[in-house]
Amino acid sequence: MEQKIEAILRRTRRAVVTIAPDASLQTAARLMNRERIGSLVVVDEADNIAGILSERDVLRGFADADADIRDMEVRRIMTHREKMIVGQSSDSVGQLMAVMTRNQIRHIPILSRDEPYRFIGMISIGDLVNARLSDSHTENRFLRDYIAGTYPG
Repeated sequence: MEQKIEAILRRTRRAVVTIAPDASLQTAARLMNRERIGSLVVVDEADNIAGILSERDVLRGFADADADIRDMEVRRIMTHREKMIVGQSSDSVGQLMAVMTRNQIRHIPILSRDEPYRFIGMISIGDLVNARLSDSHTENRFLRDYIAGTYPG
């Protein structure tokens, strides 16, 4: 049976790094570099999600800028909440892999299943690939044991 996203979030339990919309792009880039991550969740003063800033957003901002963008505010190039693609904790690994592949994104914010929907974590394509590999290894082990007659069942 395919893993649900909630299981991956429980297992990984890493803090999500956030930034304010009025922070500079230089601050955002330094934060992503220091934390070795590819995206930041942008949150407003009330800790509500305002958007997401990815490495790709920063690269596009740099490519489109006429001048130095280091002091430009994150809000100018982030993907705003209304346009964000999100997942839910009840989604399967396969569902999110398809969404991320179709939309060419590497990070997806995860919302709770229950209303009001609330942000509960971030999933990367790497998290999904690792989950799939783990499932494959487990399935292969069970099949080998079954064929060898050593399956405990």
